Amino acid sequence: MMNRAEIQKFFLLENDPQLFETALRPRSCGGDAEFEQLALYGDQVINIHLYNYLINKGWESKGDITVCKTTIHNEPVIKAFADYLGISDILTPLDSTYRPKDNDLAETVEALIGATFQANGLNKCYPIIRSFVIFAIKEQKELRKSGKFDKSQNYKGKLLDLFKDPHLNTSDAQLSDCNLEPTQKEGVNGSPIFQFEGDIIFKGKKYKISTQAWQRKDLAEQEAAYIALCAITGNNPEYTKFDPTRDMPISQEKTVYPTTSIDNEELIFSKPAPQNISMEVNQNTDELLVDYVNRKAKENVFGMLTLLSARLDTVRGASWTCEFSSCVLVLINLQLGEQNHFAIGFGKSNTKARKAAGEDMLMKVDLTEWLEKHYPNDTI
Repeated sequence: MMNRAEIQKFFLLENDPQLFETALRPRSCGGDAEFEQLALYGDQVINIHLYNYLINKGWESKGDITVCKTTIHNEPVIKAFADYLGISDILTPLDSTYRPKDNDLAETVEALIGATFQANGLNKCYPIIRSFVIFAIKEQKELRKSGKFDKSQNYKGKLLDLFKDPHLNTSDAQLSDCNLEPTQKEGVNGSPIFQFEGDIIFKGKKYKISTQAWQRKDLAEQEAAYIALCAITGNNPEYTKFDPTRDMPISQEKTVYPTTSIDNEELIFSKPAPQNISMEVNQNTDELLVDYVNRKAKENVFGMLTLLSARLDTVRGASWTCEFSSCVLVLINLQLGEQNHFAIGFGKSNTKARKAAGEDMLMKVDLTEWLEKHYPNDTI
């Protein structure tokens, strides 16, 4: 566990005390949209370096890489890393009786990484992400050794896979026996808690399941699934223990010949029409423009850029799509004043490709800084 100065040094923010303070202010500590934007940056930085880490370890399949990324980059694991660093000890909630929640701590770690990115650039963030990954791997191994419930795992999905095994010829009626809906109760302080107490029936055998009380419904479901898996499989590691952090074996060298994934001699991007249709927007809300943009970016990045170009004469945007049999490629252009910016994204649908392109644009352009410079006090 580190003290305040050590945490500031760990995140390379000794020369940026104001940025460090901003990253330590979730909403419960008086933070605003600037904190949330730092957390958004940090979230993306973790993904980029985590993908690099896994690929360098020899993971090749997109599905395997995604599963590994999800197992490591999730709220319970980041919260555990926050506890390891001692983040909760240096937060100052507005209410002195308030105890920072898991999401407060996880978002603070992401905001600190986002602050490191803003102050030092992407490459300087790598040692921090590597420390986080090594910590996460150690935590995973300890949990596997102890056989304890791991909040980062998708036990519910594994249980459903077990019920849907094609060799079992499971009927729809039998799948209903896998209902994990917890009961909502009232906790000591009046806040809701969730607990599952009931039976799971598998291949005609009944298993009695009882979980502890959780403040989150999904955790009650996951613990119920974990207990059910342990009971059904006899702690079979195929279902209860998943190791996404192992090194994948690197194959021996051999002569190979590349094949062309796209045979087209040229790629044709089409501009969706029309792009200049009228739209209705809220006004006189007294919300700062920069806060409005950060809020909308979390809901729909591509849509936010479209709305911004409709609200401001100095902002213009356009997009083009190129469709393949397996995916869609989207190219977007954002003009801020006299400066042109381009970003690209791809996905299985137009919507997913636009979202990816919009997120790529926000990684390249500091939109908040530009708005604060040109429209510091403007409201919508």
